[in-house]
Amino acid sequence: MNEERQRIRKWIAEIEQRIQAAEVGSAERQWAGDDLARAYGELEECDRRRQANDT
Repeated sequence: MNEERQRIRKWIAEIEQRIQAAEVGSAERQWAGDDLARAYGELEECDRRRQANDT
């Protein structure tokens, strides 16, 4: 679980860099925003699974 969480956190950091590098309003920035939403969703799912395993 922890390795998965670290992988997702690394992915989020990479996406945030893409967003900063992209021009405002560009397609790349939109795609990166979509990827960021997906990454945070995976992180939440990872946390839910971890919580379920702890109970």
